[in-house]
Amino acid sequence: MLQGGCDATPVVSVLPQLRALTKLALQGVHLTSFPIPRHLWHLELFEVTFSDTAIEALAAFLASSPKLVHLDLSYAPLPDPHANKVFGALPQWLSRRGAACDVRVAVKSDACADAFATALAQTRNSHKVTIVIASAGLSLAAKKQLVAALALTSRIALEFVGTSPAEEKAALEAYGREHHLYGKQDPRGARSVGFHSPYTAAR
Repeated sequence: MLQGGCDATPVVSVLPQLRALTKLALQGVHLTSFPIPRHLWHLELFEVTFSDTAIEALAAFLASSPKLVHLDLSYAPLPDPHANKVFGALPQWLSRRGAACDVRVAVKSDACADAFATALAQTRNSHKVTIVIASAGLSLAAKKQLVAALALTSRIALEFVGTSPAEEKAALEAYGREHHLYGKQDPRGARSVGFHSPYTAAR
């Protein structure tokens, strides 16, 4: 893992040469460009800031990656324009990748929720996808929008993580049932509420 408050671009620029590298984790660094090794299986980015060029590179990687199965951007939310770029690339990755995938993201604004809901509705995966959303501070209306988008998918498990009032959790679960989505049980209890796609639940 690379960490610290520096520009990590000079370091990551050599990573595509490391053919044995399958997992990359960066924490608290800035990237002005991001030449991502195409052979990565796991990518974890914690409190990483990006230039516009670097976020374009991340989105392009997601849209074309042949191997990635795990993406973690959940520790801190990206600025809305950057998050929208990344979310826009998710359907291409998840629809094409022929293996189970795991996605963890932070969605903290209604604008980002709208972009993520669009990405969900456009995803046509043939394999299991698990999505965990760090959603503290997200409105109930935005969460309902994401649940409604999940109802258009198959083989996707969606989980909201973050403390929510019991009434809000109950309202979200009821809304899920209206869309034929049923709860995904989690030991974290009040800190988590989750749903499965209708196709997944039916199986």
